[in-house]
Amino acid sequence: MCSNCKDLKELLRDRGVEFKVINKNREYNLVNQLEAINRFHKYTNGYIFKNKGILDSSMGKRMESCFVDTIKLKRMIYSLNNKEKLNSTDMVILKEGPMMLRKAEEAIRHKNSNTYRNIIERAIKNSELCIGDVSIENIWIQERLYIRSLDKCSYNMIEDDYISILLDRKKRGEGFNLSDVVKYICSLENLSKDSYNYIVDLVNYPYSFMKNFNRYREGRKEWDLEEYESRILRAIKRDTIAL
Repeated sequence: MCSNCKDLKELLRDRGVEFKVINKNREYNLVNQLEAINRFHKYTNGYIFKNKGILDSSMGKRMESCFVDTIKLKRMIYSLNNKEKLNSTDMVILKEGPMMLRKAEEAIRHKNSNTYRNIIERAIKNSELCIGDVSIENIWIQERLYIRSLDKCSYNMIEDDYISILLDRKKRGEGFNLSDVVKYICSLENLSKDSYNYIVDLVNYPYSFMKNFNRYREGRKEWDLEEYESRILRAIKRDTIAL
């Protein structure tokens, strides 16, 4: 997203950041990674590019994507309820879909609220940047902050970098106390209760189910019904793990 980050790199270098390829074999530490992201946010908060239009905005894109997928699921359930002949995958979606729909709707319940709008307005006012690629291969902190690339950097609410980290840990099946971790994030960034709720809600959204549900709905993969069912059921198991 960052087509020409020369001036941003100069700013970060002036603040002691080193750009280098990071050792892929480095041991992962969640707290360390959260602090690395926090350091990046502190260094870039309020930064205005010298050249306008140099960086894309991702403001609200995650929430909007979740909202669209939730509508698609709702329509699919309605359609299946009026379908005369159901195959085995249809039956799985009809049985499990309402539960996943409730989970999705709960996660995006603040979409049209003042609290969500306030988060976006704060991010715009502060010209907040997200690094986008929050992996250990791209950003790390020891005595100083190390970064490999700014290619996925964009204007966005700083909460979204943390959501990306927690979703990655969740996908990998790593256990952590979501409430405690998000409280720690909010203390690092001096974020409000609204931000706490936003992060928790979006981490709890059933992304894995939606991904596989949409694959079936659109026929993206050349899988048989058994494979679709297996993928959807495994996704449900991942998305319903209590954190």
